[in-house]
Amino acid sequence: MAYPHQQFPYPYGNPRPQGPQYPPQNFEVRIPMQSVPPPPPPQYYNDIQYQQQYPMAPQVNYQVAQPYYSQPQYQQYHQPQQFHQTHQAPPPPQQIAPRPKPMPQSQSQPVTQYIVQERPAERPAKPSVKPLQATSVPVSPKAVVKTSKNVAPPPADHQVLLLSLADDYFKAAHQQGSAAAQSRTPEEVEKYYKLIAMGLACLETILKNWRQQPRAEALVRLRYANVLFEETENIMEAEEALTKGIALCEKNRMVSLKYNMQHLLARVMFRKSPKAALKFLDNVIKDVEAYQHISWIYAFRFLRVNLSLETSRPNDIAVAINILRSISELASRYCHTSILFASAILEALAHLQSLTGDAIEQAQRALALARSRQLDENIHSNLPQLTSLVQILDLTCSLMEGNAPQAAKKMQNLHDLMDKKWKEGYWREDGTFSICISSSAGPNSLSGDDGGVMTKGQGGDDQLTFSWISKEDLYALAYLLSGAAASHKNAIDGQKAEKFLCEGIRNLSEIKRPQPESESLSAAASKIKWRNTVLCYMHVHLAFVLCTRTDWQTAKRHLTAVRHLAKSLGDPIPEPLNALIYYLLATIKQGTGYLAIALEIYQRPEFDLPEPSEKHQLLGPSNDLALLATLNTILILRDPLQPLHHNLNPLIAQVQPFCDSHPNRNIRSAFNLIRATAHPDEAIIRTKQYLQASLQLAQSVANNEITGITLNFMSFRFFRGVVGDQAEKSAKAGHTLAKKSKNSLWMSVSEAMLADTFEVQGKMEEAARMRAAALDLAADIVPALESAKERSAEEAAKGLT
Repeated sequence: MAYPHQQFPYPYGNPRPQGPQYPPQNFEVRIPMQSVPPPPPPQYYNDIQYQQQYPMAPQVNYQVAQPYYSQPQYQQYHQPQQFHQTHQAPPPPQQIAPRPKPMPQSQSQPVTQYIVQERPAERPAKPSVKPLQATSVPVSPKAVVKTSKNVAPPPADHQVLLLSLADDYFKAAHQQGSAAAQSRTPEEVEKYYKLIAMGLACLETILKNWRQQPRAEALVRLRYANVLFEETENIMEAEEALTKGIALCEKNRMVSLKYNMQHLLARVMFRKSPKAALKFLDNVIKDVEAYQHISWIYAFRFLRVNLSLETSRPNDIAVAINILRSISELASRYCHTSILFASAILEALAHLQSLTGDAIEQAQRALALARSRQLDENIHSNLPQLTSLVQILDLTCSLMEGNAPQAAKKMQNLHDLMDKKWKEGYWREDGTFSICISSSAGPNSLSGDDGGVMTKGQGGDDQLTFSWISKEDLYALAYLLSGAAASHKNAIDGQKAEKFLCEGIRNLSEIKRPQPESESLSAAASKIKWRNTVLCYMHVHLAFVLCTRTDWQTAKRHLTAVRHLAKSLGDPIPEPLNALIYYLLATIKQGTGYLAIALEIYQRPEFDLPEPSEKHQLLGPSNDLALLATLNTILILRDPLQPLHHNLNPLIAQVQPFCDSHPNRNIRSAFNLIRATAHPDEAIIRTKQYLQASLQLAQSVANNEITGITLNFMSFRFFRGVVGDQAEKSAKAGHTLAKKSKNSLWMSVSEAMLADTFEVQGKMEEAARMRAAALDLAADIVPALESAKERSAEEAAKGLT
C-alpha cells in the first residue's frame, strides 16, 4: 500500500511534519485476526475530510474495520484463523527516531510486529484508544502477534444477585419452618424470622433502588406482598405494595398479574376488615364480568364464597350460596363440568354451616347434583380430593340426622374410596389440587406464567388452584368420622369405634412430628393447630364411647389428654371444643355420683339455650350440647330432694320446642323418654305416648341404649308385680338390650328387675341366679363409685377440674 506525498492527519490530531519521504518498505504481518480485533479510530475523525482514498493493492485479501465515523465507509473485517500477506509499509516521519537496524535473519526482508490492544467490551462515551505501537523488531517469520489480557470482568447484575439471595433466604427459612412450628422455642423462631427479614430486605432494596421492566417489577411486588401477608403482621405494607403493583399492571396492560394482585389484596384486606374486603371483591367481580374473563370470574367468586363462609354470619352464608349457584349456571353454560362439581360440593358445605332447619335436606340435594357429575372421567380420575369430600359430607349429613344404620353404610363407602384413591398419584404433598377449565371459555379466558392463582396446563387450558388438606390429614379425618359412625354398635361390634379412634390418634401423633418438607412457619403452625384440634375431638369421642360402657377411669385419662392438647390451641379454647370438654367433665361427674358438681357445670354459660326466635339456628354443635346439658339437668332435678327441683317444669317447657322439631331423632327420642320419667304421677296414657314415641325413634336409628332403657322403664312402670308372660317378656327384652350395651349399671338394674319378675312368676332358681349376677355387678360398680368419690374430694374443694 503506497501513501501519496501530501499532508496527512496524525492519529491524535497533530499535523504530520514535512520532510523527505522514505522509499516504501515491504513488511510482512502475521496476525491472528480472530483474537485481535482492530481498535476503533479516534472520535475526532468525524471532522476530517479525506480528499483521497488509499489505493488498495490487488493482492491484499483482507478488509479494513468499519470505523465509528461516517466517511469514508469501509467494510468490516473478515476474520480468518490465521492470515499471511505481504505489502508495503508507509515511510516513517522525519522527526521520529531512526529505526534500529534489523538483526540478521534467515530471510532477506525484515518483519515488523504490530502489538494491537483489544477493543473494550463496551464502547465508552468518549473513547480513548491508544495508537498502534510500531516497532521494527526482527522476529521469526512464524512469529504470531500476542494480545493484551488486561480486560476487566463484566459488572455484576445486582438485581439478579439480590433476587437470588432473597430466594435462598426464604428457602433456608422454610426448610426449618416445620421444626420451628413444632418446637416453638424462641431461638428457632427468631432464627426463622431473621432469614425472612433478610429476604424481605433484598426485595425491598430492589424496589427502592432500581428501575426495572414493568413485568419484572410487578412480579417482585407480588412476591414481596405475598411474603408480608403470610409471614408477618405488616398488613399496611403489603396493601401498599399491592396497590402500587395494581396501578403498574393497569398502566402496562398486564391483566393476569393485576388479577393475581387483586386476589391477594382481598385476602390481605380481609385480615384487617372483612366487610371492606367483601365489598372490594364485589367491585372486582363486576369488572371481571364486564370483560368476560371467565376463568377469573370463577377464581374471584370462589374467593368470595370462601371468605363469606369464614365469617360464619348468616347473611354472608346466604350470599355465598347464591354466588355458588351463579357459578353453577356459568359452568353449565360453558360445559365446565369440574367447576360445576366443585360448586355443588361447596354449596352442600355452606348449607351444613347455615344452621337452618332444612340445612341437611338442602345439602343432600346439592350432593345429589355433584354425584350426577361424578362419573365424568376427568373428575373421577384427576380429582380424588373432591370425590372424597363428597363421601365425607354425605356421612356428615347422616351423623347430623342421627341415622346410625345409614351412617354405617356410608362409612364403608368412604373406606372403599379412600383405600382405592390412596394408591393413585394425584395427591400433592401440600394438599393443593387444580381444576382444569377448558378452552371453551373463548378468547377472553386469561392466565399467565406468573405461577399465581391461575396457571396454564399442558394443553393450554386454564387451571384454577385450590388448597386443601393433605392425604394423611384426610385419613385422620376419616378415622374420626368412622369412630363417630360406629359408636352406636361399639359394644356389640367388637369395640370397632374405639379401634378407629385409637388408630386415628396414633396416626396423628406420628404426623405431628417435625416433617422434612419445606414450608413456611405460618403454614406449618396452621397444620399443627388443625391436627391438634382433630386430635382433641378424637380423645373426646373416645371418652364418650368409654362412658357408655362405664369405663370412667379410662375416660378421665382421655379427658386429661384433651385438656393438655387444648392449651396449644390458644386461650380461650375455641368453641365448640371448649363446651364439649365441659360437657364431658359433667358427664363423668354425673356417672360417678357427683351430681352437685355435674349440675353446676351444666349451668355454665356455654350451655345456655338460644332464644325462641333463634330456633332456626339449632343445628349448631354448641346448641346441641346446650340441649343435652338441659336434658341431663332435668334428670338430676327429678329428685324431689334437690334444692332446684322447682325448676323442673320450666326447664321441660323451655326445651320442648327445640326438641320436638330437632332433625336428630336421638335427641327427640331422649326427650320423650325424659318426659315419661320426669313425673311419676303422670297420667298413664300420656306416659305411654311418650314411651311409644321414644321407642319408635330409638329403633329407627338403631339406638340400643335408649331402646334398652325405655323397655326397662316400661317393665318397671307397667309390669312390676304383674303375673304373666307379657311381664316376663318385657323384663327379658330389657335385660337383653342392657347386655348388648355393655353398660354395667343398666345390666345390674335389668338383672335385678328380671329377678323380681321371676320371683313373682314362682321361678325361684332363676330369680336367685339373676339376683346373684346383679349383686356381682353392683359390687364392681359401688367400689368404683366410692374410689371416684375419694379421688374427687380434693377436686371439689379446689373447684371444677
